[in-house]
Amino acid sequence: MRDVIALLRTLVLPSGATSGQRIILDGDNGLILVYDSSSNLRERIGFSGAIEIFSGDPNEILGGDLQANISGAGNPRVLVLTIESPGFPARTRSAVDLISQSFDGTVLPMIAYTADSHEFSGISGDADLKLNGVSLPRGYIDSNEKATNTDISAGGTCATVTVTTVAGRRYRLTAGWWRITTTVTNSVTSMAIDESGGSTFKSQRQLLTSAALFGAGGTIVTQITPSAGSHTYRLQGSTVSGGGTNTVAAAAGAESYIIVEDIGV
Repeated sequence: MRDVIALLRTLVLPSGATSGQRIILDGDNGLILVYDSSSNLRERIGFSGAIEIFSGDPNEILGGDLQANISGAGNPRVLVLTIESPGFPARTRSAVDLISQSFDGTVLPMIAYTADSHEFSGISGDADLKLNGVSLPRGYIDSNEKATNTDISAGGTCATVTVTTVAGRRYRLTAGWWRITTTVTNSVTSMAIDESGGSTFKSQRQLLTSAALFGAGGTIVTQITPSAGSHTYRLQGSTVSGGGTNTVAAAAGAESYIIVEDIGV
């Protein structure tokens, strides 16, 4: 007697179910279909050689899929495992390709990401991306601009920014100003980046200014490795000698500013 199971072309579990949660083994098409309690297709195995997972959204047209392929031909060919997100009609999907080393070893393994943006989030803190063991820069943290003049005759703050830093990481502080004016023949002024109200100077420049000429604008750049926590950094101006009224000039489009950037470890 021939095996009854071997004669089956389609098997539905539970037997006879036509709606609701069920599994269909489709021998004719080489498919396994899994439906949820609302009769939504949730998993499909075998279609176009892929394993597909569906979200159940009524407007979903493409399921998320996992598929292995051969890319290229001959000895340089590689094997690719592709993971794609589900998708809506006429909308793009993100994908990750895990690419093997080529058959002849001339092409190294690679991971390719396809998306309009990439976001990495940490579980217990900020995400850390490393390249060959070196932590990559996280880039721009925060900044501040001031578009009004600052009197620095007795010291003045031209721009200030407060950031939360991570222990062990390096940060670049960049501050700049447009120009300095004075009411006396010669005045020596100082422009500096300081921390927390002047307790620690990070970098500074001294400039000679006369009433007949504007003091040059400038930029200060310095690198720091602060402790973890909140830190306030300022672009601070002061008068060193010569007296007079000394002013860091600023205006819309010619602001005084300070920028904080994470530059790695």
